[in-house]
Amino acid sequence: MVSDAVSVEIDEAVAVVRIDDGKVNALTLEMIDGIQDALLSASATADAVVLTGRPGCLTAGLDRSVMLGADRSVVTGNLRRVTDLYNAMLTLPVPLVVASPGHAVAAGALLLLVADARIGARVPSRIGLNEVQIGLPLFPLAVAAARARLTPRVLFPATTGATLYDSAGALEAGYLDEVVEPDALLEVATERAAVLGGLDRRSYLRTRRLVVAPILDEVERATSRRRDQAPTPG
Repeated sequence: MVSDAVSVEIDEAVAVVRIDDGKVNALTLEMIDGIQDALLSASATADAVVLTGRPGCLTAGLDRSVMLGADRSVVTGNLRRVTDLYNAMLTLPVPLVVASPGHAVAAGALLLLVADARIGARVPSRIGLNEVQIGLPLFPLAVAAARARLTPRVLFPATTGATLYDSAGALEAGYLDEVVEPDALLEVATERAAVLGGLDRRSYLRTRRLVVAPILDEVERATSRRRDQAPTPG
């Protein structure tokens, strides 16, 4: 057990990191740090990692009262911690499969977009980046990952339009690679992770680095523009 809401189980060569707060898995700083620590510790032992949630829910996104309810400097620091988690996922030293048991909204949808492979359960669910709908602009990593992973024709409705999809729609849009029955979700995700984990590690990581480079480059350009446009003190 990494924290009260994050646990790790290792079965042969695949580790399963599970998020379960008994509710909707709203991401707090403690949970974010717990997920990152679990992924890194699991990747030191296993050949591949599966990240999953609780029945019906991967995560409903950030706990807004905790993560976005303070002054601007605190919020900026909190969002930096979230970005650190996504960066760790993009650069994890082993393959990462995200198995979504259901809802994956906002920050939860981004967990899918930065994973190596994404499996979803065929259940009633809402999946997508709804930040604009609730009055929040998407931050650069979310836009860059959406541009890289989503079907081009849905990029605008999925980002600026805050469209949410069911599991079938999420598969068509590009949030998911595969949709399976809920009782087969973990088994299929573990099988996919084992296949990826059996590939030549050095070749896999070098190739993935090239594949995700446009995401990281776009984020760096956006961050640089933001710094250049910031007002000069005094």
